Amino acid sequence: MADPVRDGDEPMTAPGTRPRHRRTRLAGLLAVGLLAVEGLAGCVVATTPAAAAKGAWFGNATDLARAQRAWADPWAAPTRTRVAGFADKQSGALVREVGARAAGYPQGASAQDILLPEVRAAMAAGWRLVFAQCTVGSGSQPGVSLARGARIDDAMLATLEVSYDFDARRQNLTVTVAVPHHLDTTWSQAREIPLASTCLANPGSAASAAIERPPFFGPWGVEPVASAPEPTWPQASPPPDLTAAVATAARDPWLVAAQAVPTTPVWTGTETDGVRAMATSGAGVPTDTAPAAQVTAATAAGWILTYAACDGGRPVRAELRRDLGSDRYAVARVTAVETGSTVLSLVSTPGISPTPAPALGPSCLDGGSDGASGWRADGIPGFAPTLVQPLQP
Repeated sequence: MADPVRDGDEPMTAPGTRPRHRRTRLAGLLAVGLLAVEGLAGCVVATTPAAAAKGAWFGNATDLARAQRAWADPWAAPTRTRVAGFADKQSGALVREVGARAAGYPQGASAQDILLPEVRAAMAAGWRLVFAQCTVGSGSQPGVSLARGARIDDAMLATLEVSYDFDARRQNLTVTVAVPHHLDTTWSQAREIPLASTCLANPGSAASAAIERPPFFGPWGVEPVASAPEPTWPQASPPPDLTAAVATAARDPWLVAAQAVPTTPVWTGTETDGVRAMATSGAGVPTDTAPAAQVTAATAAGWILTYAACDGGRPVRAELRRDLGSDRYAVARVTAVETGSTVLSLVSTPGISPTPAPALGPSCLDGGSDGASGWRADGIPGFAPTLVQPLQP
């Protein structure tokens, strides 16, 4: 157990509250699987008076706003997305992870080779480096923690973990982003560390080994949470407008060629904690088409470019949108891979998906001196949500 204020860190405090001594758990380096099983917050839905009195733990409008801010971060740009909410687990009822993305690297790549470009890009986008580990430790993998935000409403903590996939014989990078849950009254303001002092910039250095990863703070086991009806879904199967939107997307010639057609989700009405998958294309299929060529093909097919990120003049990722009718739109994420690119797609969820980003004009994909050095992002990403959980009304 630890005090929220420790080792020089100053917690952010929610308006109208005072920092309180509370139980903590270490942030750790979070894996993609954690995000996948813990679900997402969903639309405004009906409530059942006889439901379990855990409604206050579910996400609300505050959580949605915080998640949308994370989804729009130009560096984080997650592709597995949710709203903070509730999970019925012994380790704690609050879910704070709102986004993740993953990438594969050759098996010979070192942790520094994988992490350093990401850290430099994150710092260029306004993130602060707060932890770095370059070797496998006791129960932990090489990884990094970064933080941003000065208030509890815009605070985020990103964790990057490198792990080895023995089956695929490759290195995997997972980037996970967490934000405060609306029940959190404090959030750790971890102290920034200079990149030059870490093992990332000095291979073999143990300079950051003594820096503890930033903790999460949670109200469980400290004070009672007010009883409230648990939000529920208004229907057991996907609505007709979602089915129609998926059918429209499935006929899109560019998505078909990119092997990124979304599918209608299967809902049973008995999902754990009410968590439901949304209409997505699943894992991306690597192709030999370069990212810029994918974007050119998409725009020729009527898609609108809304986001692009480049590193050293090379396209890293891009996002496009097209209208599907019935207040729904499709989002496609193009990501550079070793052989060319992958494409993911999803169908938006009214009331949860962010407001569609405006069309991009000139971007780093066009080349030129602006994109020739360092990291650059143009526009606003918004690949969300991929999982949903009922929100409090």
